[in-house]
Amino acid sequence: MSSLAEIRHEGAFRFTLQGDMSFASARSLLQQSQVLFPVGGDFSLDLSAVQHSDSAGVALLLEWLAAAQAGGGRLEITGLPASMRAIAGVCNLQELLPLDEEE
Repeated sequence: MSSLAEIRHEGAFRFTLQGDMSFASARSLLQQSQVLFPVGGDFSLDLSAVQHSDSAGVALLLEWLAAAQAGGGRLEITGLPASMRAIAGVCNLQELLPLDEEE
């Protein structure tokens, strides 16, 4: 059973994601992001409260990155879970994910 996944607006151009980033939650998260995320401009997404993630979560990140770039903006990702880092590494996606350098 999947935990509820939710994107929260934490202030000007800052968002957090809580719950799972998985096949079960990807559609809901995409719908939430289409309402919440700015079109154009820079913003950040903190994933440190993600409880479970899989390849669908990585695909969703790539979708968000592409949408931000298409709108002329930039998405910074912080708190990427170890499981997502591992998937990104296996798929050679490290260069595509704009991660916080301190992680």
